[in-house]
Amino acid sequence: MVSGIVRSTYLRPDGEEVTHWLLGSGEIASIPTSLFTGSISHDDLRAVTDALVIKIPYDILSQNFERFSYLNKIRVAVMQRYILSYEERSRALRMGTSQEQLDVFIAHYPEIYYATPLQIVASFLGISKTTLVRLRQYNP
Repeated sequence: MVSGIVRSTYLRPDGEEVTHWLLGSGEIASIPTSLFTGSISHDDLRAVTDALVIKIPYDILSQNFERFSYLNKIRVAVMQRYILSYEERSRALRMGTSQEQLDVFIAHYPEIYYATPLQIVASFLGISKTTLVRLRQYNP
């Protein structure tokens, strides 16, 4: 992504859309399943703000992985980032209160937090918009 914010979403069986990933400028915005295997994912990427992105089809990306070995180092680095971010988020969700989760999110991703609608941030944190509004009163 050159600029902007995107989110990765999925639909629950009840039809509710859930945000499970938020990415800002300079990030590689992709669904890991699609990026690493080329298979179709049930997840979706959606722009949260105006975004300038560069789209590289999987077949072209795969050909370049074969031609240029240094790209595989980038692919591994991206995979490590996804894994470490998921681990960090999982730990925060298991161990922290809603306030602590919000504090960690703001500390790590302030530009995303302040530019993203509350409903999307709440969905990402796994809390209701009402809870997020209440927490923000104590942490503007």
